[in-house]
Amino acid sequence: PMDGIETAAKIHRQFDIPLVYLTANSDDATFQDAKSSAPSAFINKPYRKAGLGQTLDLALDQHRRAQATRQLLAAVVRHSHDAIISSDLGDLVSTWNQSAERIYGIDAERAIGHPMAQLFADADELPALLERARGGERIEYIGQRRSGENKILHISLVLSPIRDEEERIIGVSSIGRDISERVEAEQALRRSREELELRVRERTAELHATNKQLQSEIAERKAMEKEVVRLERLRALGELAAGISHNLNNLLVGIMGPAEALQQSKTPAEAREWAQLILETGQRATALVKRLSNAVRSQRDPVEAVDAQETLREAIKSAQLHWQRDTKQSGKNLRIALDIETVPPISATTIGLRDALYHLLLNAADALPTGGLIDI
Repeated sequence: PMDGIETAAKIHRQFDIPLVYLTANSDDATFQDAKSSAPSAFINKPYRKAGLGQTLDLALDQHRRAQATRQLLAAVVRHSHDAIISSDLGDLVSTWNQSAERIYGIDAERAIGHPMAQLFADADELPALLERARGGERIEYIGQRRSGENKILHISLVLSPIRDEEERIIGVSSIGRDISERVEAEQALRRSREELELRVRERTAELHATNKQLQSEIAERKAMEKEVVRLERLRALGELAAGISHNLNNLLVGIMGPAEALQQSKTPAEAREWAQLILETGQRATALVKRLSNAVRSQRDPVEAVDAQETLREAIKSAQLHWQRDTKQSGKNLRIALDIETVPPISATTIGLRDALYHLLLNAADALPTGGLIDI
């Protein structure tokens, strides 16, 4: 009951062999009908035997090449790391590779020929996604699937329509990749980041408390430093008072000695000389009291041009009077040798320079217990 074209189409559907038409009907209608069975060649009668043999060789060669290509593609799909699944327009699974078996825990025998939505019954969103893919839309989606060990997997899915040579949609392909490790790593990273932020907040609070404590300690230290400065000033004032007392005693010697000599003077000229020494020593005492007052008020004596030679002679005269009155020094044979030249005035305080030279002379005398020469 079938003609040649119908018979060829049925053979092509059931067997993977090439088709070559040999016919006397070369009209366009017959040719268009024959095209529907995808023949490798279409030969019109009459034909030549050599030409027929060559056509059959080419058809077989093309078929082997196509078969090798299909086998290669099938191997790629079979051994792909991703789960590759295809279904027809009725949602029945037609291909199910090894990675799909590994990832989902369902073997191909149980999957092929069954509805995809039935295999993933817990994926409520899947029917709507398949419908969109059958409508021609390409969909990228990340969802959850349950493995054969009942473990929840995070899957990255790409659903695409499958088209034939005439661009008609004949099914849907699903390429899935297990990204559970990546998602778990991201979740672990997010937890670590949250823990780190918590630690940073805690550490910031600790640093704030430490800084507050440090500020308090700094304030206490500044108060202690002020107290130390105050005590140091009191100690310095005590030392100054002791020095002033020592200097005043020396000044009193310089006053009492000339006063006694004034009482015993025999001539007016000698009396005037002793009186002049008393006046100068009194002036020194006045200046010393002024220095004490300035020290208490943290002030200093004014610096001025001072005659060094004259100041030295005044210091020598005061020291000699001290030695004459001091019983420990009066019996010594103390001599002073001067070798000085005229020099310009120097910048100093008169009282300070005189006192420095005076105390140097007293120290020199103390260093000569049996007397001797002080060479200036």
